[in-house]
Amino acid sequence: METTRVEELLDSLPDNENGVYEAGTGERERHIVIGRDRVIVVPDELKRIAVETDHNIETVTFDCPRYWDDKDLSEMSIYINYLRADGEPGSHRATNVVVDETDPELMHFDWTIRGHVSAVAGSLVVLVLAKKTDSTGIERNRWNSEVNREMYVSEGLDTIPEAMTHMPDVVEQLLLQLNNAKDSALGDIDDKKTESLEEVADTKTEALSSIDTAKNSSVEEIVNTKTESLSAVSTAQTNAVNETNSAKTVALEEIGEAKTDAVNAVDTQTNLTNFVKSHFNLLRTGKVYTVRVPLWETSQTSNGEKLDDNAGLVMLPSTATEHRQDDYESIPLFKTYDCNAVVDEDGKRYITAMKGDANYRDTGAVDVFVLGMSYYEKYWIEDGYWYYSRTDTPREGYTLAVECKDIYGNDQGFALYGKHVAGLVDGIPYSSKNLIPARHCSGRTDGLSTGISYNGNIAIFKAKGNAHYSGGMMCDYKYAITSFYLKYAVIHSQSVMAGCTNFNVQFRTSIAETNTNRVVLTNSEAAKFPVGAYVSIGDGGSTTAPDRATFVCHNKAECVQILAKEVYDDTHTAVVVDALFDTTETTWITSFHWRSGFSDLIKGRDGCPCQNVSDLTSGIYPICIQGIELMVGGYEVVSNAILDIVDDGEYFDVYLTNDCSKLTANIDAIKQNYTKLTVRIKRPVGAGGWKYVTCIVIDIENGAIIITSYGENGSGSNSGFADAIYFDASTSGQREILLLGDLWCAWFSGLVCLFACSGPSYARWNFLSRVSING
Repeated sequence: METTRVEELLDSLPDNENGVYEAGTGERERHIVIGRDRVIVVPDELKRIAVETDHNIETVTFDCPRYWDDKDLSEMSIYINYLRADGEPGSHRATNVVVDETDPELMHFDWTIRGHVSAVAGSLVVLVLAKKTDSTGIERNRWNSEVNREMYVSEGLDTIPEAMTHMPDVVEQLLLQLNNAKDSALGDIDDKKTESLEEVADTKTEALSSIDTAKNSSVEEIVNTKTESLSAVSTAQTNAVNETNSAKTVALEEIGEAKTDAVNAVDTQTNLTNFVKSHFNLLRTGKVYTVRVPLWETSQTSNGEKLDDNAGLVMLPSTATEHRQDDYESIPLFKTYDCNAVVDEDGKRYITAMKGDANYRDTGAVDVFVLGMSYYEKYWIEDGYWYYSRTDTPREGYTLAVECKDIYGNDQGFALYGKHVAGLVDGIPYSSKNLIPARHCSGRTDGLSTGISYNGNIAIFKAKGNAHYSGGMMCDYKYAITSFYLKYAVIHSQSVMAGCTNFNVQFRTSIAETNTNRVVLTNSEAAKFPVGAYVSIGDGGSTTAPDRATFVCHNKAECVQILAKEVYDDTHTAVVVDALFDTTETTWITSFHWRSGFSDLIKGRDGCPCQNVSDLTSGIYPICIQGIELMVGGYEVVSNAILDIVDDGEYFDVYLTNDCSKLTANIDAIKQNYTKLTVRIKRPVGAGGWKYVTCIVIDIENGAIIITSYGENGSGSNSGFADAIYFDASTSGQREILLLGDLWCAWFSGLVCLFACSGPSYARWNFLSRVSING
């Protein structure tokens, strides 16, 4: 194999001067070299890349092989992505990519160190990225170097106070966005060589003109003016800039206009999605987090052991009043964010806004997802224990998680999970705040009863726009469950957080009131309704308690929050809610599901919206894991898998698909097009009922958790998983998969609770779902 110029350069360097060579001009220059193994080699004298607060002083040159599998990197956009010591990411677009004059296999590009790079002293993580997008903004080629952690910014001293603590100077930030927009626009234009040439040329001219005009307008003066408060600049494209001179005001206005024009020519969803991927790539550490749990025959304990980089880490769930110890919240593999996202008709997922962005929304007809980095996982059994392990980089024996794969089966760089239980907006399910959970409710005429079930979810969620929208998938729940096991090293989830699983309360008032916001109960009855919980108030003219499945249970006030409790007299207390209605002596108040958005009340990403730590296991409050809201009072329907009763009722075969465009209610099509898992669920002989789980299998390849054993001697609500599976006595047919439990299942509930006695089209008030775009 012919030796490349890059390899010759690396081989020819002395050990103490790796990465330095004589340039063709004869003038000695220092270069950073990227080898054929993608490793970035930095000479010792360049490892200190800057002194704190340096700006536009140091420029370093990179040498990189030009061709990779016949792909010409010199024709792609080249970025130097970096992560500062304080965790702040950044990106520099190399604008002067040139092919070497003597070796056409080699290319060079420069990186001028700006103030945002050197704003914080400490280590610098660097990765070089090359990418190419087509005319629609879809990324077609992407190449990454290995991550380099050798460079650093040494400590300096700046006598002028800096306002830049977490974000770069506002003008630099705008310029960076303009440069990215300009480059994306140029990439789009260059790729449209045969389509609408005249229109493309006009777009290119307009984008370049607007951007260059803005960049040339007094921006350098703004960027270099360190005596000016950033807070004034960052809030001030219109009013606070009055503290500066008129030239700066004009410059900012022109930048804003140019940015708007340029963004119109690019796919902003693609830009943000790619930024998130690059950001996560910079944060990857290669660390491994493992939990070990004894098999039932080894020990009936619910406690496991944290191993590898997981050892010694502490996790305590937070409440509405206390942020408790969470050693995982700063670990990139476990850190999550809230975002808006969509999936297109091809199944490609796009992040459209991050919480904190001006265009981020969390209410109404919009979907909120929990965003985390992609990960690799492993499950195995050894010496009487089962193990689950997770890492953020490819590793022998580990598999990329199902929900982290793009449409080609490659690592998409991130994962998205529906944050909330779905509620209806104009009849369409959404994952946003303050929504009543969508479910079946008979007797109503407002169109808000929906058939949440395995069969029903196929049409319900496709109505969001395409076949890749679905209800919650098995892999979504697998992520939440395995995250819990890793962080708490406990498989009895209700011993940590019980969820809304023991809140089955209904009482009738004996005191009628008009135009009121309260229901008067006896003191003992009112004590069962905590402030903050949700109830429905209904009146069907009967002294018999109404079924939650009927609208008469909700016709006065549906799923409203308890705001307070007031003393009525010595023997009665008024429960105050956020609604107005009349009450009679046949008005009932009934405990109900929690609305979406309760996680805003919790001080951490894990926990419950309760006031006291003791209430975490009360069975009244829903839970949050990794920012995902769960156990709100109803089961959740798995929307990509079905159970088939076989062998005269002796077993369940499990059929699953991770391509939601294949979802169907037809059992013959399911058997033909879904994956039949190798693990089966043995069913009890004779009558069904609740049986406590003693063993599970985590199917990494398909993204599923399957119960394989239950009802063993000694199993119960305080041993092993302490969750139960419910069977009926049927000997044929199919069953939908209902997880987690509901508000009256009490200690049968938990993260691996499975209700397996409902046909695939059966819908009830306590069958809920969530939005997924992972199929």
